[in-house]
This record gives sequence, structure tokens and C-alpha cells, in this order.
Amino acid sequence: MFLKHRHRLALLWLLALALALAGPALAAVKSTTHYTLDYGRWGGVAEALAPYLEAAFTTPQALLGYGNQGHGKIEVIFYSEPDGGTLGYMYPGENALYLNLHGGQSIAAHQPRYYGSTVAHETTHILYYHKPGLAERHDLYSEAMLSDIWVS
Repeated sequence: MFLKHRHRLALLWLLALALALAGPALAAVKSTTHYTLDYGRWGGVAEALAPYLEAAFTTPQALLGYGNQGHGKIEVIFYSEPDGGTLGYMYPGENALYLNLHGGQSIAAHQPRYYGSTVAHETTHILYYHKPGLAERHDLYSEAMLSDIWVS
């Protein structure tokens, strides 16, 4: 009986050692001046997109006269839904946007600009909702919010 428990203890110790030596898993995240990219398995897309992100933020910032003060970096979450009809989306009041990578893991030459344009578009929505605090003051489906949709 003692040998049986000793064997289990040895296996548990080896498992614990293996986990400790493996260390924490590296997150699939890239940080830029204004964004945190949660890119998952699309590291190549994140690298190719990064040079477009300064303009994707500063263009709507200049248009709206607001730089997302107090909200920190905008999180960009990559996903792929090739048959999906949307390029990206955001939820009013959140500091995140979702970028649909129609092309999957490959990246064509035109896609960084294409994705950068989508990030800029969604960033405009985020900054617009944060600046006047619309999402904090009104329910998403209230008359006030719905009447304001055309502006955003």
C-alpha cells in the first residue's frame, strides 16, 4: 500500500514540476499607443495591422476633438466569421471593438489597410459614445440613443 501511494505522490510531484517549468502561457496580445490587440492565432495580422493603428485612432480623435480620456487603450478582439456580413462592431459604452478577419489566417496585401479602416470606423463610434457619455446616460434601446444613431 505504501508503494502505491509513493508512486502517486511521485507522479503528482512530476506533474507539479512540469507545470512550474512550463511557466505562464504567453498571451496573444500586442499593445500599441492607443490599442491592445487580442489577436489569438492571428499574430501575422496583428503585426501587419500595427502600422495603421496610429492613424486609425488620431483621425477620429481629430474629427471629434476627443482622445478617449479616462478609458485607456481600446481593446481590439480578432475573430473570423468568413460568411459574416459585418467587418467589425462595438457595443456602445464599451472600450472594445471586434474585428472580423474574413481572410482567416492568411493576410493579403490589401487587408491591413482594409482592417485599419474598419478599426478607425469602430474607433469613431467608441470615441463618440465616450465623449458625451451617451451610453452612461441612456439605455441602449432608448429613444434618445436610437435618435442619436444616425450621427454615429
